[in-house]
Amino acid sequence: DLHADIQETSNLEEEDTEDSDGATVVAADIFIKEALHDGTYAIKNFNYLRRKTPESIKLPSKVEAEGKEHPISVIGAGCFSDRRELKTVVIPEGYKRIETNAFKGCKNLEKVVLPKSLQEIEGSAFYGCTKLETLSLPQNNQIREIGTNAFAQCEELTGSFILHSLEGLGEGAFKECKKLNGIQFLALRKMGESVFSECEELEEITLLGEVQEIKEYVFNEC
Repeated sequence: DLHADIQETSNLEEEDTEDSDGATVVAADIFIKEALHDGTYAIKNFNYLRRKTPESIKLPSKVEAEGKEHPISVIGAGCFSDRRELKTVVIPEGYKRIETNAFKGCKNLEKVVLPKSLQEIEGSAFYGCTKLETLSLPQNNQIREIGTNAFAQCEELTGSFILHSLEGLGEGAFKECKKLNGIQFLALRKMGESVFSECEELEEITLLGEVQEIKEYVFNEC
């Protein structure tokens, strides 16, 4: 998580494309880009200057800098916060971290597709995405940490999930996910306070890891 330089968007010559599912593949030049010390980049400050932000987008997987292509591994803090036009977001392979508040307040976001490469979802990343219904997780996903309030108030989030590698679940991570049905944890070690508070339709939680700590009010008002 060590940062190097931040590069301002220099031009908008790179054109958006469309993938096979009809999602707009957003050009990397739309973002401010931050070089990381591992040779990858973070994208920050989504600044869509076309006439209208597409409802369905797929994030870029690479950026061009200094005459070379570099993989993108991080969605920066607050990058898409309060973008109410967004309904579907596809995050391609290579992304490892979604930072704090990245999609906070995207009130019309309905579906998010996560890559197998993802390892961390930081605090409040999807907080208040009240219409988020579908969270698409790959088999054998590698998410290890989900931060405080990461999916809090995602009131429409439904279905059951298997989290294969998750070790830490922050306070209120799924609080007020009123339609969530169940989650299987295969490697969980720590669960914060009020993680599933007010999850009214929660039916089943499976813990198969070596759980070391479960805080108070985890299932309050379930």
